[in-house]
Amino acid sequence: RARADINASPVVGGVSDNVNSGVMLNMHQKEKLEFYKSVATFEDAVVFTLSDVINKTACPVNTTIDSKRCAAPVEVLFADEKVQSFSDGIFDLQQVSRIVCGETAYTFPEPVNVTLVIEEKTVEWNTITLWTNGSFSGKSATFYLTGEKPFSYIVHPANKSVAGIKSLIQENFYHAVLDEKSNIKYIFFFAPGEVEIPGIGKVSCDRKASVMITEKNILLAETEQNGSQVNFALNGKEYKFAAPSGIYAGKSSVLLR
Repeated sequence: RARADINASPVVGGVSDNVNSGVMLNMHQKEKLEFYKSVATFEDAVVFTLSDVINKTACPVNTTIDSKRCAAPVEVLFADEKVQSFSDGIFDLQQVSRIVCGETAYTFPEPVNVTLVIEEKTVEWNTITLWTNGSFSGKSATFYLTGEKPFSYIVHPANKSVAGIKSLIQENFYHAVLDEKSNIKYIFFFAPGEVEIPGIGKVSCDRKASVMITEKNILLAETEQNGSQVNFALNGKEYKFAAPSGIYAGKSSVLLR
């Protein structure tokens, strides 16, 4: 009998051009929790997207954005462009557009409600991982979202603009992430199908797959790892990917555009 806390979905995999990468997964804990998640990078900007949350537990779903050392006040930018700093305590913040903690910023393209906890904490590392010892004592900041609505956020250096990076969500179908500056586009197909995606065009894929579109190439990984051919089309041009099998199952393949 399978343990209830083990992921029952085989859908996981990603693509990379050795500089930027994208990965997708379907978490499915039977009788507990299910969701789709993708992560896409554009150099030192990382886009996280979550959707299709199904919660079968009696507890709320909390998504931790980060938990880290906090040497200075945490700066929060709200949707109305108001900026406020926080030092100690627990804060339920409404309509947050950006959080800056140290040298790292967390940008929410669509404003969200965030719980921010800033406190003195002692953490014993061997309660987190068995192969190390030691502890951390000091002020930490933790911020998380509660709820089951789809959302995305971008983690990036605080001094870097992420204007032009977009995340598009079609529940039960795909996540798409685009960057106007690099002209790199990701599509994470959680179901096969055909769709017109703003900024990308008309695309279709007959398998669950991670797709990365660059100026010169299209990279694709078949994320159920069945070793079959995958048919992908971009604006009328067809691409046939021979998905690797065996120990190479899930590895991305590259075709010229």
